[in-house]
Amino acid sequence: MHEMTSMKLVEVLFEALPNAVMQCWYFFKKREIGGGGGWGGEDIAHILSIVTSVMATGFTCGVIQYDMDVDPAMRKQDPQFWGIISDSAKIRLLTFLSLIANSALLMLSRSLIWTFLLRSGDGLWVTVLGSELLLYFVWKLYKRDMIHTIRVDGCLAASIASFFLRLFGKIICDFTGILFLRSPSELGGLYYSFNMIMTQVLLVVSTNVYGARCGCTYVGKREVAIIVIAWSVNIVLMLSMIKGKYLQSFYDPTSGVRKARSWFLEAEREGDKARIFSIQSMHWVDLRDDVKEWVANNWQQWQQNRPDWLNGKILSSIDGDLVPVGMFERLSQEYKGNGINTEDFANGDNSGNIGKRKSR
Repeated sequence: MHEMTSMKLVEVLFEALPNAVMQCWYFFKKREIGGGGGWGGEDIAHILSIVTSVMATGFTCGVIQYDMDVDPAMRKQDPQFWGIISDSAKIRLLTFLSLIANSALLMLSRSLIWTFLLRSGDGLWVTVLGSELLLYFVWKLYKRDMIHTIRVDGCLAASIASFFLRLFGKIICDFTGILFLRSPSELGGLYYSFNMIMTQVLLVVSTNVYGARCGCTYVGKREVAIIVIAWSVNIVLMLSMIKGKYLQSFYDPTSGVRKARSWFLEAEREGDKARIFSIQSMHWVDLRDDVKEWVANNWQQWQQNRPDWLNGKILSSIDGDLVPVGMFERLSQEYKGNGINTEDFANGDNSGNIGKRKSR
């Protein structure tokens, strides 16, 4: 699921987004040359091409959100976040169509914003969109949430990876509004909603700026108004169809770090607590002794009962110093066939991770 979703998002980011912007850019460039009058036959064909492109991307993004939200494993993993789509077949279909429309309209909106700012000149594109990104980074720094919760070993590597994850996540959210990006570990519910509203504001402002600078007699202000109204109506309908208890996730100010720490501090199930191992270790340095004590108190029981959540993926993310040294012999024998190297720990070396892979 995660690998497929990642590949689809890469395709959206590096193929669908540039394609939509270039189509809009060329369309308005051609209209400037022609004086920007009413729509001609060639203009209509070009518009249909743009609409087809954004609808295709909207469908892809709708499928991503729908598949993740109705997946039983995702709902079990975080029932407070996943499960917004109704269990009713009819409502599910309508919600799916609304998800497609939301992403398609946002894709069209952002493509027009970039086009209008680029064609307005004077570096407006860099100024406006750069300021928007700066605001987002300042918000993340204020929330102490700039370093992503995804685990990356090494402070420098984690910082670089987090910068690009935040940057790409923001751009994808700008253009698609995929609902899972409201997650505290991504934009967060509050900033996600602010970002969606800001898109519509920027669309209106950039249209007027472009109209004043390009000298065209008609720049499509009426069509832009239709887009803004259509998106507003669609988002209201979508929110009315999702389960009510999830509405708070659209204005939740909780940061990704706080949410990740709560998995260990507040969760009752051991499998949920164990998710602490998969997040960036610098976010729970102060909890390390508590985590070590929890592991020591339960490790022998886990070895006897073999809970489903204690799989190779979890074991590979546990730092060696958190596991009692005397309990590695049995672990080594059981997981040796899976490529998990525990020899260092059997010899008393707890300097690394249980899941360090053997070099090939």
